[in-house]
Amino acid sequence: MKQLTLLSLALLAILVPAGCGSGGSAPGTEREFAKAAPTDYAVMRNKVVLGLARDFRAGAQAAPRRYGLCVRLGMRRALTRVRLDRLVAVYRRPRGRELAAQALDTLAAPIGAGCGGARFVPELVTAAAALGGEYPLSRVGIAARRLGIAYGPYLGVTCRPAGSTRCDSVGVDVVLRRDARAVTAWVGGRRLVLRTPGLHSGQAGRDWVGYLDRVGFRRPGSPFYIRSSGGRRITWNGSAAVRLPVRLQVLYPDESTTGGSLPRILLSPGWG
Repeated sequence: MKQLTLLSLALLAILVPAGCGSGGSAPGTEREFAKAAPTDYAVMRNKVVLGLARDFRAGAQAAPRRYGLCVRLGMRRALTRVRLDRLVAVYRRPRGRELAAQALDTLAAPIGAGCGGARFVPELVTAAAALGGEYPLSRVGIAARRLGIAYGPYLGVTCRPAGSTRCDSVGVDVVLRRDARAVTAWVGGRRLVLRTPGLHSGQAGRDWVGYLDRVGFRRPGSPFYIRSSGGRRITWNGSAAVRLPVRLQVLYPDESTTGGSLPRILLSPGWG
Protein backbone atom coordinates (compact mmCIF):
# COMPACT_ATOMS: atom_id res chain seq x y z
CA MET A 1 0.00 0.00 0.00
CA LYS A 2 2.88 2.37 0.81
CA GLN A 3 4.36 1.70 -2.63
CA LEU A 4 0.99 2.38 -4.25
CA THR A 5 0.68 5.68 -2.37
CA LEU A 6 4.16 6.80 -3.41
CA LEU A 7 3.39 5.89 -7.03
CA SER A 8 0.14 7.87 -6.93
CA LEU A 9 1.99 10.91 -5.59
CA ALA A 10 4.52 10.60 -8.40
CA LEU A 11 1.68 10.42 -10.90
CA LEU A 12 0.08 13.49 -9.35
CA ALA A 13 3.31 15.40 -9.94
CA ILE A 14 2.87 14.58 -13.61
CA LEU A 15 -0.71 15.84 -13.44
CA VAL A 16 0.36 19.36 -12.45
CA PRO A 17 1.30 21.25 -15.62
CA ALA A 18 4.82 22.63 -15.67
CA GLY A 19 5.12 26.41 -15.67
CA CYS A 20 1.61 26.93 -14.35
CA GLY A 21 0.65 30.59 -14.48
CA SER A 22 3.55 31.56 -16.70
CA GLY A 23 1.29 32.22 -19.66
CA GLY A 24 3.75 30.46 -21.97
CA SER A 25 2.95 28.15 -24.85
CA ALA A 26 5.19 25.21 -23.99
CA PRO A 27 4.15 21.69 -25.03
CA GLY A 28 1.29 20.37 -22.86
CA THR A 29 -0.74 23.56 -22.79
CA GLU A 30 -4.53 23.38 -22.58
CA ARG A 31 -4.79 24.39 -26.25
CA GLU A 32 -2.74 21.36 -27.32
CA PHE A 33 -4.65 19.01 -25.05
CA ALA A 34 -7.93 20.39 -26.37
CA LYS A 35 -7.02 19.10 -29.84
CA ALA A 36 -6.29 15.59 -28.58
CA ALA A 37 -8.77 15.36 -25.70
CA PRO A 38 -10.19 11.81 -25.51
CA THR A 39 -13.37 13.00 -23.82
CA ASP A 40 -15.56 16.09 -23.68
CA TYR A 41 -13.97 18.29 -21.01
CA ALA A 42 -17.12 19.80 -19.49
CA VAL A 43 -18.99 16.49 -19.34
CA MET A 44 -16.02 14.68 -17.79
CA ARG A 45 -15.51 17.42 -15.20
CA ASN A 46 -19.20 17.33 -14.27
CA LYS A 47 -19.06 13.55 -13.86
CA VAL A 48 -16.02 13.75 -11.59
CA VAL A 49 -17.50 16.55 -9.45
CA LEU A 50 -20.83 14.71 -9.12
CA GLY A 51 -18.92 11.57 -8.14
CA LEU A 52 -17.03 13.65 -5.58
CA ALA A 53 -20.34 14.81 -4.12
CA ARG A 54 -21.39 11.19 -3.62
CA ASP A 55 -18.06 10.39 -1.99
CA PHE A 56 -18.65 13.25 0.44
CA ARG A 57 -22.13 11.99 1.25
CA ALA A 58 -20.63 8.61 2.09
CA GLY A 59 -17.61 9.68 4.09
CA ALA A 60 -17.57 13.30 5.30
CA GLN A 61 -20.23 13.26 8.01
CA ALA A 62 -18.19 15.29 10.54
CA ALA A 63 -17.11 18.04 8.13
CA PRO A 64 -17.93 21.72 8.81
CA ARG A 65 -21.10 23.21 7.35
CA ARG A 66 -20.89 23.81 3.58
CA TYR A 67 -17.50 22.10 3.52
CA GLY A 68 -18.46 19.72 0.71
CA LEU A 69 -19.74 22.57 -1.45
CA CYS A 70 -16.52 24.53 -0.87
CA VAL A 71 -14.36 21.59 -1.93
CA ARG A 72 -16.50 20.82 -4.98
CA LEU A 73 -16.19 24.41 -6.18
CA GLY A 74 -12.43 24.32 -5.63
CA MET A 75 -12.08 21.01 -7.45
CA ARG A 76 -14.18 22.27 -10.33
CA ARG A 77 -11.62 25.06 -10.80
CA ALA A 78 -8.65 22.70 -10.31
CA LEU A 79 -9.86 20.10 -12.82
CA THR A 80 -8.53 21.77 -15.93
CA ARG A 81 -8.57 20.04 -19.28
CA VAL A 82 -4.87 19.20 -18.88
CA ARG A 83 -5.35 17.58 -15.48
CA LEU A 84 -8.41 15.65 -16.58
CA ASP A 85 -6.65 14.23 -19.63
CA ARG A 86 -3.71 13.17 -17.48
CA LEU A 87 -5.98 11.70 -14.80
CA VAL A 88 -7.68 9.63 -17.51
CA ALA A 89 -4.22 8.41 -18.57
CA VAL A 90 -3.50 7.44 -14.96
CA TYR A 91 -6.82 5.61 -14.75
CA ARG A 92 -5.88 3.49 -17.78
CA ARG A 93 -2.73 2.16 -16.08
CA PRO A 94 -2.72 -1.13 -14.13
CA ARG A 95 -4.55 -0.56 -10.84
CA GLY A 96 -5.45 2.77 -12.37
CA ARG A 97 -8.68 3.35 -10.48
CA GLU A 98 -6.90 3.17 -7.12
CA LEU A 99 -4.09 5.40 -8.38
CA ALA A 100 -6.55 7.93 -9.82
CA ALA A 101 -8.52 8.00 -6.56
CA GLN A 102 -5.35 8.69 -4.57
CA ALA A 103 -4.25 11.36 -7.06
CA LEU A 104 -7.65 13.05 -6.74
CA ASP A 105 -7.38 12.83 -2.93
CA THR A 106 -3.97 14.52 -3.05
CA LEU A 107 -5.27 17.20 -5.41
CA ALA A 108 -8.25 17.82 -3.09
CA ALA A 109 -6.22 17.95 0.15
CA PRO A 110 -5.00 21.58 -0.08
CA ILE A 111 -8.46 22.65 -1.26
CA GLY A 112 -9.99 20.87 1.73
CA ALA A 113 -7.46 22.54 4.04
CA GLY A 114 -8.65 25.92 2.83
CA CYS A 115 -12.29 24.92 3.34
CA GLY A 116 -11.86 23.84 6.96
CA GLY A 117 -9.49 20.89 7.13
CA ALA A 118 -7.85 18.41 4.76
CA ARG A 119 -8.72 15.53 7.13
CA PHE A 120 -12.38 15.76 6.10
CA VAL A 121 -11.67 14.86 2.46
CA PRO A 122 -12.96 11.27 1.91
CA GLU A 123 -11.45 8.72 -0.46
CA LEU A 124 -12.67 9.83 -3.87
CA VAL A 125 -13.45 6.41 -5.34
CA THR A 126 -16.70 7.41 -7.06
CA ALA A 127 -15.08 10.50 -8.55
CA ALA A 128 -12.25 8.31 -9.87
CA ALA A 129 -14.75 5.88 -11.41
CA ALA A 130 -16.06 8.73 -13.56
CA LEU A 131 -12.66 8.96 -15.24
CA GLY A 132 -13.16 5.51 -16.73
CA GLY A 133 -16.75 6.04 -17.83
CA GLU A 134 -17.99 3.92 -14.91
CA TYR A 135 -20.42 6.59 -13.81
CA PRO A 136 -22.84 7.10 -16.73
CA LEU A 137 -24.13 10.55 -15.83
CA SER A 138 -26.06 11.13 -19.05
CA ARG A 139 -27.89 7.77 -19.09
CA VAL A 140 -28.74 7.96 -15.39
CA GLY A 141 -29.80 11.60 -15.79
CA ILE A 142 -32.18 10.85 -18.66
CA ALA A 143 -33.78 7.91 -16.83
CA ALA A 144 -34.02 9.92 -13.59
CA ARG A 145 -35.83 12.78 -15.34
CA ARG A 146 -38.34 10.38 -16.84
CA LEU A 147 -39.06 8.98 -13.38
CA GLY A 148 -39.32 12.43 -11.75
CA ILE A 149 -36.18 11.95 -9.65
CA ALA A 150 -34.44 15.03 -8.26
CA TYR A 151 -31.61 13.14 -6.50
CA GLY A 152 -30.32 9.60 -6.63
CA PRO A 153 -31.02 6.85 -6.25
CA TYR A 154 -28.04 6.70 -3.92
CA LEU A 155 -26.91 3.18 -2.97
CA GLY A 156 -24.51 2.67 -0.08
CA VAL A 157 -23.17 0.02 2.27
CA THR A 158 -24.70 0.82 5.68
CA CYS A 159 -22.01 -0.82 7.85
CA ARG A 160 -20.08 1.05 10.51
CA PRO A 161 -17.33 2.05 10.30
CA ALA A 162 -17.45 3.18 6.68
CA GLY A 163 -15.72 0.67 4.44
CA SER A 164 -16.77 -2.37 6.49
CA THR A 165 -18.95 -5.07 4.91
CA ARG A 166 -19.75 -7.02 8.10
CA CYS A 167 -23.37 -5.85 8.28
CA ASP A 168 -24.21 -7.22 4.80
CA SER A 169 -26.73 -4.41 4.34
CA VAL A 170 -27.44 -1.83 1.62
CA GLY A 171 -29.40 1.42 1.88
CA VAL A 172 -31.17 3.28 -0.92
CA ASP A 173 -32.21 6.94 -0.81
CA VAL A 174 -34.06 8.81 -3.55
CA VAL A 175 -35.62 12.28 -3.74
CA LEU A 176 -38.57 12.94 -6.06
CA ARG A 177 -39.51 16.21 -7.73
CA ARG A 178 -43.07 16.07 -6.35
CA ASP A 179 -44.87 14.47 -3.42
CA ALA A 180 -45.60 10.75 -3.60
CA ARG A 181 -47.82 8.48 -1.53
CA ALA A 182 -45.77 5.30 -1.88
CA VAL A 183 -42.48 4.23 -3.48
CA THR A 184 -41.36 0.66 -4.17
CA ALA A 185 -37.86 -0.22 -5.33
CA TRP A 186 -36.20 -3.31 -6.74
CA VAL A 187 -32.42 -3.29 -6.19
CA GLY A 188 -30.41 -6.17 -7.58
CA GLY A 189 -33.68 -7.98 -8.14
CA ARG A 190 -34.82 -7.65 -4.50
CA ARG A 191 -37.97 -5.73 -3.64
CA LEU A 192 -38.29 -3.21 -0.81
CA VAL A 193 -40.93 -0.66 0.17
CA LEU A 194 -39.37 2.72 0.90
CA ARG A 195 -40.45 5.03 3.72
CA THR A 196 -40.43 8.79 4.08
CA PRO A 197 -38.74 11.05 5.05
CA GLY A 198 -35.36 9.85 3.84
CA LEU A 199 -31.90 11.07 4.78
CA HIS A 200 -30.93 13.43 1.96
CA SER A 201 -33.34 16.38 2.13
CA GLY A 202 -35.55 14.98 4.88
CA GLN A 203 -38.66 16.27 3.10
CA ALA A 204 -41.63 14.01 3.79
CA GLY A 205 -43.36 12.79 0.66
CA ARG A 206 -40.38 13.51 -1.56
CA ASP A 207 -37.34 11.99 0.15
CA TRP A 208 -37.63 8.18 0.46
CA VAL A 209 -35.31 5.62 2.05
CA GLY A 210 -35.12 1.86 2.54
CA TYR A 211 -32.74 -0.96 3.48
CA LEU A 212 -31.91 -4.48 2.32
CA ASP A 213 -30.25 -6.97 4.70
CA ARG A 214 -28.34 -10.19 4.00
CA VAL A 215 -27.53 -9.08 0.48
CA GLY A 216 -24.51 -11.35 0.06
CA PHE A 217 -21.44 -9.13 -0.15
CA ARG A 218 -19.28 -12.26 0.23
CA ARG A 219 -21.54 -14.72 -1.54
CA PRO A 220 -20.46 -15.56 -5.11
CA GLY A 221 -23.43 -15.36 -7.44
CA SER A 222 -25.12 -12.54 -5.50
CA PRO A 223 -25.63 -9.32 -7.52
CA PHE A 224 -24.19 -7.55 -4.43
CA TYR A 225 -21.04 -9.71 -4.39
CA ILE A 226 -17.84 -7.77 -3.68
CA ARG A 227 -14.76 -9.38 -5.19
CA SER A 228 -11.85 -9.62 -2.80
CA SER A 229 -8.23 -9.18 -3.79
CA GLY A 230 -7.40 -12.19 -1.61
CA GLY A 231 -7.85 -13.55 1.90
CA ARG A 232 -10.90 -12.90 4.06
CA ARG A 233 -11.09 -9.17 3.53
CA ILE A 234 -14.06 -7.54 5.29
CA THR A 235 -13.32 -3.98 4.20
CA TRP A 236 -14.03 -2.39 0.83
CA ASN A 237 -13.09 1.04 -0.52
CA GLY A 238 -15.20 0.89 -3.66
CA SER A 239 -12.75 -1.08 -5.82
CA ALA A 240 -13.63 -3.30 -7.62
CA ALA A 241 -16.81 -1.47 -8.52
CA VAL A 242 -20.24 -2.99 -7.87
CA ARG A 243 -23.15 -1.78 -10.01
CA LEU A 244 -26.74 -2.78 -9.40
CA PRO A 245 -29.88 -2.63 -11.52
CA VAL A 246 -32.55 -0.43 -9.94
CA ARG A 247 -36.26 -0.24 -10.75
CA LEU A 248 -38.71 2.18 -9.13
CA GLN A 249 -42.50 2.35 -8.95
CA VAL A 250 -44.05 5.55 -7.61
CA LEU A 251 -47.67 6.08 -6.53
CA TYR A 252 -48.83 9.71 -6.32
CA PRO A 253 -51.66 11.17 -4.19
CA ASP A 254 -53.92 11.47 -7.26
CA GLU A 255 -53.61 7.67 -7.78
CA SER A 256 -51.43 8.09 -10.88
CA THR A 257 -48.28 5.97 -11.07
CA THR A 258 -44.94 6.02 -12.82
CA GLY A 259 -42.24 3.42 -12.99
CA GLY A 260 -39.19 2.30 -14.85
CA SER A 261 -35.64 1.02 -14.72
CA LEU A 262 -32.42 2.95 -14.34
CA PRO A 263 -28.96 2.04 -15.67
CA ARG A 264 -26.86 0.04 -13.24
CA ILE A 265 -26.15 2.28 -10.24
CA LEU A 266 -22.73 2.36 -8.57
CA LEU A 267 -22.70 1.07 -4.98
CA SER A 268 -20.82 3.36 -2.57
CA PRO A 269 -18.77 2.08 0.39
CA GLY A 270 -20.46 4.37 2.91
CA TRP A 271 -23.82 5.58 4.16
CA GLY A 272 -25.34 8.45 6.10
